[in-house]
Amino acid sequence: MFITAGTDCQVKLWDTHRMTPAHKFSFDLPILDSHTSSLKSAKPLIAVACMDKYAYICDIRTLARTHTLEGHRAAVTCTRWANDGPYLLATGGADGKILLWDVRKARSCLGHLDSGNNASMAHNVGVVNTAHERSVISLEFAEDAHHLVSFGADHRIRLWSTVSHKNTMVDYGRVAFEFRDMTRHLQMSMSSQTQPSLIYIPSGDKILVYEMMTGVKIATLTAHFGHVLACAYHPSLQYLFSGATDRNILLWAPADEFKDFEEEMEEGRRKQLERSAKRIANGAVQMQQLQMDTWSDDED
Repeated sequence: MFITAGTDCQVKLWDTHRMTPAHKFSFDLPILDSHTSSLKSAKPLIAVACMDKYAYICDIRTLARTHTLEGHRAAVTCTRWANDGPYLLATGGADGKILLWDVRKARSCLGHLDSGNNASMAHNVGVVNTAHERSVISLEFAEDAHHLVSFGADHRIRLWSTVSHKNTMVDYGRVAFEFRDMTRHLQMSMSSQTQPSLIYIPSGDKILVYEMMTGVKIATLTAHFGHVLACAYHPSLQYLFSGATDRNILLWAPADEFKDFEEEMEEGRRKQLERSAKRIANGAVQMQQLQMDTWSDDED
């Protein structure tokens, strides 16, 4: 099973055997973002951000919409479940706020994150202190859920401690951000199991790579010809996938693995050329035999 969401106002659960939707959750507005908690958990959930100030929770097992989370003053733009805590959810909004939720509790909202660390994680989500000065674009939890990274339209990346609920004040500098269509969600990614832990940020037609704990930019990945919309890191394969408005999905691999990949591709091309040459040679032999048979018939 895999899950998709789109501007058709629907979240679809797909049957991978039949390649048809097994179920559809319908909403009144286009969907900006959705994220699914671990499917291995006892109760896998889908968090959905539409073009309104609510976040919605759908239960995959009961096929019901179970929660409507209220706390943002503007549209919810992004959602993210913690990897290590299937009930811990972060939502970001066009109001610059990041709210943390525990969906097991009747009073789900744990509070908000404040960039200046001036406000405590009080339940008063109506306060003006915000995580970003403009819309929150993307959220990503570290693998152990001890840290949360946020990226905002104010050109800032922020690293939060989910233990103390504080901004760690790591300085990543100003991130170039050219994409103006805020109805399209951008998704960053993280490789928190590597040493050091890395963050991958879409920035125009590039992907910026930062060390998570120091804020040092260590690389700029360039290959796309359009705005990069999403990055996804595969922890087992150690590959990074990226998609952009140029309609390409690219795979990024470590240099040594890429060299091996190139060698495999070259070996495959060599074998293909050998097979083609052999077929051409066999065809020439058959043509020669056919011509010899024709000449023999003419002599008779």
